[in-house]
Amino acid sequence: MAGQVWEATATVNAIRGSVTPAVSQFNARTADGINYRVLWQAAGPDTISGATIPQGEQSTGKIYFDVTGPSPTIVAMNNGMEDLLIWEP
Repeated sequence: MAGQVWEATATVNAIRGSVTPAVSQFNARTADGINYRVLWQAAGPDTISGATIPQGEQSTGKIYFDVTGPSPTIVAMNNGMEDLLIWEP
């Protein structure tokens, strides 16, 4: 850890078909566009699982970030090319 641990709670719903949460694609982002990558290797009883979720089920848990500068204002899911989802408080 180089900074402070920042956490967000995520819920993944498998509405149609099964889904596997892509935990490694989450970023916490500041208003100025600084991204903090998810600490995908952080595991514990309250972290969201990367296991496949069957249709009609959901999984809720924490995701953690190592924040080394300004505080994040959003959490984004990014596939390396573009934001797929954005959460704002």
